[in-house]
Amino acid sequence: MGSAHVRLHRITFMLVIALLGTLTGFYVLADFQHVRKQEQHKPASQAAPASLPVAAHLTDTDQMPGEIPALPGPSNPRPRHSSMQPLVDATPIIRAIGVLDGDGVSRGIAIAALETDSIKVLMMSALHTPDVGAGLPHAASAAAGQAGMEGRPPWVVTGRQYLEAMADWHRLAYLPAGLCILFAAALGAALLCYRRRRRQYDRRTAADRRLMQAREQDYRIIVEHTANCIVKLDTNANLSYVNPAFSAQFGIPCDLAAGRSFFDLMADDDGREQARRCFITALMEPAKQHFRAGSMTPQGLLHLEWTLFPVTDEEDRANSVIGLGHDVSEYIVMHDKLRHMAQNDGLTGLPNRRHFMETATVEVNRSHRYDRYDRELAILMIDLDHFKAINDTWGHQAGDIALQICARTIRETSREFDIPARIGGEEFSVLLPNTAIDNAFLAAERLRLAIAAQPIVLANGAGFHLTTSIGLATLRRGETLEDLMKRADAALYAAKRNGRNRVEIDDTVA
Repeated sequence: MGSAHVRLHRITFMLVIALLGTLTGFYVLADFQHVRKQEQHKPASQAAPASLPVAAHLTDTDQMPGEIPALPGPSNPRPRHSSMQPLVDATPIIRAIGVLDGDGVSRGIAIAALETDSIKVLMMSALHTPDVGAGLPHAASAAAGQAGMEGRPPWVVTGRQYLEAMADWHRLAYLPAGLCILFAAALGAALLCYRRRRRQYDRRTAADRRLMQAREQDYRIIVEHTANCIVKLDTNANLSYVNPAFSAQFGIPCDLAAGRSFFDLMADDDGREQARRCFITALMEPAKQHFRAGSMTPQGLLHLEWTLFPVTDEEDRANSVIGLGHDVSEYIVMHDKLRHMAQNDGLTGLPNRRHFMETATVEVNRSHRYDRYDRELAILMIDLDHFKAINDTWGHQAGDIALQICARTIRETSREFDIPARIGGEEFSVLLPNTAIDNAFLAAERLRLAIAAQPIVLANGAGFHLTTSIGLATLRRGETLEDLMKRADAALYAAKRNGRNRVEIDDTVA
């Protein structure tokens, strides 16, 4: 916790304690004034019943000085001898009487004084006496007589023992002070507990802040040094941030990429449509999306696997999208290569038997779905004549060259939608979609003549020519690819039997 917070807490605590002490002091003072006023009123209320006995004592001034000290008092004689007698002896105009209850316990002192007019008579009478002590009886008698003649009773004041009267209040006065001290202690303890909890919270917050800063630094290092492209998109799919890897791949400086459309990075319409669909889905659901698209870069066509992550607010609404693009160009090339190896013959480059069977089956099924295509799908089964003799005479390398030249000729003479393939060994096949029997025969003859006209030249200068035997069959209603190939094979064997280097058509009855 900072020093400013500590000072603020201390000042607040002192202000609260000062305010609490002031309020307590005001309360105690007001209560003291109220209680004292009540105690002062009590003697006045007690003076009236004591006025008659006091007046009776004052009528007989000769006996009063001796009788007042002799009155029975409490068991403690100290108030009578130490307080009453000096008052009687020293003040001729005042008489004090102890007020006792029924048990003889002192409850105060009643003091009787003459009226102000009687005091003047008293003083004038005292001037004609030889001394004050001798004039006391005469002056007191004269004052009493004057008061009696004027019909005015003497004043009566009742006194009380102040400390005893206020003893209960003093005991009660400790209660608010104690409560104030107890509250201050509780407040101080609460403040200390709060400060301890606050220090613990601040330590945890500081630790979390340091951890967050460390993680942010780690993430920044990862983002800025990763080989993957990382972009941030606003709700309009415009770039608002790109990392250095993106800048290096696309040749766009980081500070100039902001505002560019993410969709324009795609190389074709299909890629732009995929990007738009995935971006809208990421914003609306929101959910993570994947798509793959090519992009044109200064290095050429770049295939990227994009993953879009929506960034949501407190109400789980997406306000931006983070895009992570992983370069899969090598994977695409390798995938295409592996697919080509899996689907094509390694020596000739033509589709292999498995791929041919898959593709040709699709074409056969398509032909059966439409009646107008019936009997308009043909197949050629091709076999090199005397191929074993070529291998035995010229070697297997010459045989491989012969197969490659034959495959190249087949590819060159085939149409774009024809499906040529190497079935195995020296045997080839060509599927001719949407081709009637007459056109298929012409295509077979054209292929046979092209292969026969192609010389095979070896590295040592020697050469020879190839010939082929071709069997032709057309698709019948409800027939499978395997049945069609069997009939074409039968026609091929017929061509072999009939002298080779010729085309035979399957003429079996359906």
